[in-house]
Amino acid sequence: MIRKKLFWIIAGIVAVAVIVLVLVLPDANSVSSIQTRAETLPDGKNILASAWPEKQGVQKGDAFYYVVEVVYNKSFVSGVDKVSLDENVNLNPFEVKSIAEKSFKLDSQTRVYQRLYLVQLISGNVERIYDFPSIVVKYKLRESNGFAETPAVPESVYVAPRLPSNGAIIISGLNDGKYALQPVETNIQKTGVNLTSLILWIVGGLLLIFMVLALVYRVIPQWKESEKWQRSKQMSAVLKEAYGSLLGNVSDGVEPASLFHQIDYIQRLVLLPDEKTGLLQEPNLEEVPCEIKPTVISLFEKCENAYENDNVKQQDVEEAVKQLEEVLKYYYTEDMEEWKV
Repeated sequence: MIRKKLFWIIAGIVAVAVIVLVLVLPDANSVSSIQTRAETLPDGKNILASAWPEKQGVQKGDAFYYVVEVVYNKSFVSGVDKVSLDENVNLNPFEVKSIAEKSFKLDSQTRVYQRLYLVQLISGNVERIYDFPSIVVKYKLRESNGFAETPAVPESVYVAPRLPSNGAIIISGLNDGKYALQPVETNIQKTGVNLTSLILWIVGGLLLIFMVLALVYRVIPQWKESEKWQRSKQMSAVLKEAYGSLLGNVSDGVEPASLFHQIDYIQRLVLLPDEKTGLLQEPNLEEVPCEIKPTVISLFEKCENAYENDNVKQQDVEEAVKQLEEVLKYYYTEDMEEWKV
């Protein structure tokens, strides 16, 4: 039963971990999601450059990548001059938040280089198409130390407060003169935190809280009870004999000093991790649970005093027997009534 509960708790923790991974792993707008438009270079061409926005239309405040892509023949071009490219790219009024890059093979002779500008429109007009000036790409020639240049005509991007689902068709129509921009007739809905992420965070948090509470208030206490029950079954025969002998000697009026020896022996036997009826080791009181530790310490002190003091009263024995019973009940509740028979 306890193993089954532990299984479900571990499953819940795994579910929380999966939710966290979904939230922290790169989203669909990450660099790895950027696709290439590159094709095999046409005959007679050793390099081609192009520039386009990751999305044809965005909402104001959206962050997206503007891609400058260079496809070149490796035997003719050794690389792109990144510094001059960054200085040459003009994406105003969009603010450049960061710059990344990708480079990969298209085929055995052709390589693709992408310069990725993460941009965002913070202040500026909406419901309009933004055009950008031409980009000059400088590249290194393989056969010489010189540089050459090739132009790239940037594609436009449409910015709206709220882009319709058929935004790509509208942008195409705007470019062809088929459509004209119309003002938005209804109030613009402001979007805040991503609803899906918020729901995942809430569900993950509730799952984690539930698992912790179940672990603290259900599984761990039952686990301790199970360990207590198992230990009682393993040692009950020995303790029953020792405890029964003690109760018989108390009834027969045996000397208090001898009774304290028996009480000390039984308590040490309870606290030791292994059953040792011969030479008993000193128990580690730091490992005694807090609930029973004061009683255990008090009983040890009574036994020590009895060894050093010959004048032990019957009342002291009765108190020590009661404390020993508390210790036994804490560890071996299942068998206590049988031991008294």
